[in-house]
Amino acid sequence: KLEADFSDTPFVQQLICLRLAVLLCHARVPPHLKGLDLSCATHQNRFILSVPSNWSGRYPQSMHLLQQEIQAWSKTTWALDLLLR
Repeated sequence: KLEADFSDTPFVQQLICLRLAVLLCHARVPPHLKGLDLSCATHQNRFILSVPSNWSGRYPQSMHLLQQEIQAWSKTTWALDLLLR
């Protein structure tokens, strides 16, 4: 754990990208990224990761790790939402 300046938006954007990259590469194989989209609502301090609705069934371990990541972000001034579409 480290102290981070969550008011520094560019830093926070880089941080979430790095954390999601590590999370999605957990199996040490290239992740299936087709259909994944990360957006940022800076005025709400919120990230939205949208994934195809069948993605969670195809990648249950990644989905579990994403749920943990959502919990981790809830402890900051930012939020991560997952949108199944």
